[in-house]
Amino acid sequence: MKEIIRWISSIMLAICPLEQLVYTIKTGDTTGLTWSFIVLCTLGDFGFLYSTWGYKSWGLRFNYGFNAIAIGIIMIYKIFVIC
Repeated sequence: MKEIIRWISSIMLAICPLEQLVYTIKTGDTTGLTWSFIVLCTLGDFGFLYSTWGYKSWGLRFNYGFNAIAIGIIMIYKIFVIC
């Protein structure tokens, strides 16, 4: 039962940045996102991804990996897309 809850929680956390990601891709607007938010999310995701590498928790890896990719795309828009 805990494994099911872990997977459901990981999926919910992984889809959290989707709304912002879709909005950023559609509009190119990242003005509401601060650099501290983006950097802390990125470092946190990669840190947890690294720290869980030895464990067999695919739910955690999925969550942190997907979040790192989503925040990475948003960071690219923040750097290169000027509205």
